[in-house]
Amino acid sequence: MSTIKPVNKISADKKNKKFFSLAEKTVNYRKLILESAVILFLISLLLVFGYFFKVLTYDINSAERNIDQQIVDLQTKLKQYERVEELTKRFGDLAKDVSAMLPTQSDLPEIFVFLEDTAKSNGLTMNNLEVSKETASDKERDNATKSVLSVALSGGDYFLLKNFLRDLENAGRFLDVTAISYRPEQQTYNLKISLYYLAE
Repeated sequence: MSTIKPVNKISADKKNKKFFSLAEKTVNYRKLILESAVILFLISLLLVFGYFFKVLTYDINSAERNIDQQIVDLQTKLKQYERVEELTKRFGDLAKDVSAMLPTQSDLPEIFVFLEDTAKSNGLTMNNLEVSKETASDKERDNATKSVLSVALSGGDYFLLKNFLRDLENAGRFLDVTAISYRPEQQTYNLKISLYYLAE
């Protein structure tokens, strides 16, 4: 019997070793699986984080591009606004010039006084001034109306008349001398002047 006991003890030790070896392997496999799962989880987390970081970076870059584009658009609109302001000022000045060149009908007495003063300052005498009635063809065209003035002047020579005509041209009013007749024996001039004014 003494020979059988040691065999059973050895056999039990072998079984114990196999069991512990199997348990150890199982524990190692579990550790390996757990470590693999943790690594996979971390890799997945990194991938998700990387994706969101990329999307966030893209969104930030896109927002920056949009802001830059809006700044460029605003600068363009500002330049256009400044141009409109400049044109408004120019056309405002032009409108003042046009209103000075094209008086209203009520300014006719002022025109008459201007013609008489201009004649006197050039050594001429205004003997007569008539305003012709408007014909159908002279009626309003784009809010501008025309009257024809017949002006009779006397005194002076060709050079004085030339100075008178120059002053009419530089008067700032839209006066168009359409005809001139001269009688040397009487030293008289008859002028036809078209006067344009804005219809009220």
